[in-house]
Amino acid sequence: MVPQLQIRPKNFFKGYPKVSHSAVVYEIVNYSNFPAFNVESDMKFNKNDWIKNWSITRAKQLEKKGNNRTLQEDDEMKMRKTASAPHDKLEPGEYIQKIIDGSCPQNVCDLAKSQNGFHIYLKIVWYSEKKQKFEQVKKYSLLCAKLEETEEFSFLSSEAVPIP
Repeated sequence: MVPQLQIRPKNFFKGYPKVSHSAVVYEIVNYSNFPAFNVESDMKFNKNDWIKNWSITRAKQLEKKGNNRTLQEDDEMKMRKTASAPHDKLEPGEYIQKIIDGSCPQNVCDLAKSQNGFHIYLKIVWYSEKKQKFEQVKKYSLLCAKLEETEEFSFLSSEAVPIP
């Protein structure tokens, strides 16, 4: 009675031409015969911090500085930004799509083509009906093709990686 989930990126969008804004669309699929509960996800680029951790730290910094935004507003912004608000229940065969907005280097296509590459890590945490916790991190290499002024992106999957 172990729910099996998979997380995989679908699209990568980058602001064009010299904008560092990016968005990653990804989906989570329950390919088992058992429901999964409290499904959460997160993302990071290369060796950067997980976006959820970064958002929490940023919200605390804003509160400490006496920023006119409240921590509660920043928590709401964080949840929209990271798309990691838990999905209560994912039935067998069901999938959900999420999007994370963020920033990336302007030269992300050049980085993707470099020797070290540009990597996207997607993390998923879920629970079984008996409250057993599962966690998985998948690493994807971002691939980029340039045609004149256009950049097209796709992903190359790696095996599951140890949870950093």
